[in-house]
Amino acid sequence: MLSRFLSLFQKKVEDKPPVVEEDVCIELEHQNERYCFHDTSYNGITTAQEVFDEIIKDCYRLDSIAFQPGDKVIDIGGHVGVFSVYLAKKHPEIEIFIYEPVPKNIVNIRKNLEKNGVKNVTVFEKGVAQVSNQKIKFIKPVDQNTGGGTAQTNMIDSQSPSDLQRVIEIETISLEDIFETNQIEKCRLLKIDCEGAEHEILMNTNKLPAIEHIRGEFHINQRLKSEGYSISKLEKHLRKYIPKKNLFYTPCNMCD
Repeated sequence: MLSRFLSLFQKKVEDKPPVVEEDVCIELEHQNERYCFHDTSYNGITTAQEVFDEIIKDCYRLDSIAFQPGDKVIDIGGHVGVFSVYLAKKHPEIEIFIYEPVPKNIVNIRKNLEKNGVKNVTVFEKGVAQVSNQKIKFIKPVDQNTGGGTAQTNMIDSQSPSDLQRVIEIETISLEDIFETNQIEKCRLLKIDCEGAEHEILMNTNKLPAIEHIRGEFHINQRLKSEGYSISKLEKHLRKYIPKKNLFYTPCNMCD
């Protein structure tokens, strides 16, 4: 089992490494805390990678944030809940709000919250966009990557029945309405990983002054470029409101 997990990443893990069990439940003991993450993807590869990156490597540099009791955290693109479960157990005195549009992922989020005994996380089955209460088409991720869903429907083959079966309709909510719905005045941390939608969301919101830290992945492809977006433009915009030390992201190239 150990060699199976390590072969996924071809890296040597100095911390006690997780074990990928046959029921695709990834277990980990880290900093005297035990975690269990369930995923229904192919061999749990996507979730195993997240466990490695977000918990063992601390790719979001969460240890640099001085969380206080009562802090609010927004998780846009919750996937199966690895980020939020880890942060909620590490800081049980804070409150986290997950937004995730993929039904299968919502099932796994709720299961992972229950398995890990997490009580300070609220889950919403919605996609975040510039405008609330819209019904938009969304491409469900493939089983090999349950975190890869996107609203860029040009990425599917309209002549492929299997591709067309992946298109679902989701409901949207704006960042402004997330703040209002959850009575958030100040957001200690916004984590965002939403496969390109971060440009539309962050370039158009008026809530950046109310956000202290941002962590996430910033995506780019030819379609986003054709719409006038770029990672450098997004970073420049965010830096008007978020200090450099409080903004950390991984740039990611998306398929077109």
